[in-house]
Amino acid sequence: MKRSIKMLFGLSIILFLFSKNALGINVQLKQEDIDYAIKKGVEHGKDIFKSPDLKHACINYWPRQGGILVRSKFVDLTVSTAMWFNEGQEVSVREIKEIISSPYLKVQVRTKDDVIILLRQGEKIIKQVNIDYEDPCCELCKFDGGNRYDHDFVTSNFLYSNLDPNAKAIIIVKGPYREREYNIDLSRIK
Repeated sequence: MKRSIKMLFGLSIILFLFSKNALGINVQLKQEDIDYAIKKGVEHGKDIFKSPDLKHACINYWPRQGGILVRSKFVDLTVSTAMWFNEGQEVSVREIKEIISSPYLKVQVRTKDDVIILLRQGEKIIKQVNIDYEDPCCELCKFDGGNRYDHDFVTSNFLYSNLDPNAKAIIIVKGPYREREYNIDLSRIK
């Protein structure tokens, strides 16, 4: 009887540890994760934000104005693949390497306002390392960080090393007129 209880207890610990690693943002994408992200990007194309794999990364009716997208490496690769596929092209090897080697979790807000994006986990406030202002019609935005006064998206970059990618967090968006908070469970994002 004691032996079966010990065995059951040991098995439950092993299952817990494996499930903890299976859930949440994967900071180091394996080749199978990369292949899966590319497959999903091609498969969903223009409907990429309706994909079950991205459901938990889209907040507040993304991609509508005021929406938020939490761009982990997996989400970033899936969305980039879908965008290139919609243009009739494939995502480049250079872009794949750039995405998977990024040290940042990106939080993107669709807004024309000048906003500050922060993350809070428990009592810890996590500040962005840098911020990009993007206008999808402007090719220069990719090179110079965009124009703070004329943009459609604001993206804040947070170092993975400063946060727990398997925990709950609060996204704080400080705008010129108000501050909004959004609860998010990072463990539900790939």
